[in-house]
Amino acid sequence: MRIREWDFIRGFATAYVLVYHFFEISETTGLIAGRDGVVNHLLFGSHGFGLFVILSGLCNAYALNIGSRGRSSEGWFFRRLLRIYPPYWLALIFTTVLYGVSIGPKTVLHALGVNVLLGEDFYYPHNPPLWFIGLIVQLYLLLPILLYLGCRTGFGSLLAILISASSILRFREGPFTSNLFRQYPSFFVLMVGEFTFGIFFARSFLMGKGRFESSVSDTRLLLAAVFSYLIITIGSLGGGQIAHLLTALESLATVSLFLAVYFTAKAARGHFRWAYSSLEFLSRHSLQIFLLQYPIMYKVISIMGNLGANIPLTFAISLLTVIFFALLVDSLLGRMTGKRGGNVGTL
Repeated sequence: MRIREWDFIRGFATAYVLVYHFFEISETTGLIAGRDGVVNHLLFGSHGFGLFVILSGLCNAYALNIGSRGRSSEGWFFRRLLRIYPPYWLALIFTTVLYGVSIGPKTVLHALGVNVLLGEDFYYPHNPPLWFIGLIVQLYLLLPILLYLGCRTGFGSLLAILISASSILRFREGPFTSNLFRQYPSFFVLMVGEFTFGIFFARSFLMGKGRFESSVSDTRLLLAAVFSYLIITIGSLGGGQIAHLLTALESLATVSLFLAVYFTAKAARGHFRWAYSSLEFLSRHSLQIFLLQYPIMYKVISIMGNLGANIPLTFAISLLTVIFFALLVDSLLGRMTGKRGGNVGTL
């Protein structure tokens, strides 16, 4: 069962990460000169990853509740691994060949997706999004436990504990640095909180029999979510203790962004078909786009920069190249697995 609003959010998250990485790489390669750090401060790329984490908790909790039809959670877990590991391995091979990464014991750790458990990522300079697969596998393992704890203590209480813990850790450590893996424990708590919010949303959606139950109008919830997101993100750009505190509330910012996009999707349904169609297309191929976009864009942006191309043209060619390779990999995997359509490539 596909729910169009969730595809809208997944497509939005895919587009968000694409745009963020395009400008980040453009700064690194010098295509955008004299704006050092503007992307990290203004585009909040981590929130795009956070949307994927929330969606993962949402979709998998929903699938376990109504899609398994009596099948074991162990069977669900292995089906999920079989779905994400083949594209992940292809992305590893692609990155290894493209950048000439030396093959050794660390390559095996990456192939298993356990590199994040060891606090390092050998491929991070070449293809940063690859670390996400290891994180997702850890969250998959936690899903049955979180469902159990949520049912026993209440998902609201569990969510409040996790968000409070992540905020306290973030406030003590400050913003995440480029060496994320040294701060991985606090970062992981943040991700677990966002994953749990996805589970909470799925449970609310199930109780509403296919829609998110709320006594407040969608318009008011949309405005409240947008307002909360802007207050937290814009406020965190400044200096002093207030900005430091708002930076620690990143999980609330990501939740607010998720709700803003969700209620936008509900409002836009039936009115902006071109937007829905475009985002649903990105959603269907989100896994391949997510895993391949960074190394491909880096090469394309470097070449276009040397040719003196402007930013709009470089972005268009980068986007088309990423989509071309994503479709190619989806087609290959579809033939190997006997599947067709979006299930192969959806993150």
